[in-house]
Amino acid sequence: MIRVELYEGARQIAGVASVDVEAATLGEALDAVRALHPQLEPRVLVPGGLAPHWRASLGGKRFVEDPQTPLEAGECVLLVSALAGG
Repeated sequence: MIRVELYEGARQIAGVASVDVEAATLGEALDAVRALHPQLEPRVLVPGGLAPHWRASLGGKRFVEDPQTPLEAGECVLLVSALAGG
């Protein structure tokens, strides 16, 4: 099981803070979240990945973009906006 944590606008749009999905890769995890919460498309998720200005972090330690990035059971993927105010 992979936990996908939603932050900022993604959390507001989906109405949940996290989603648990079965996935072996980042792309599979994102597609599973999109299937459960179709309202995230197209502002946060698009088929096969993230919409522009959104990033995925594995456990808050490193950012990844490649949908083929393998995930291990119990891993946590954080979805965060790449836009910052200033």
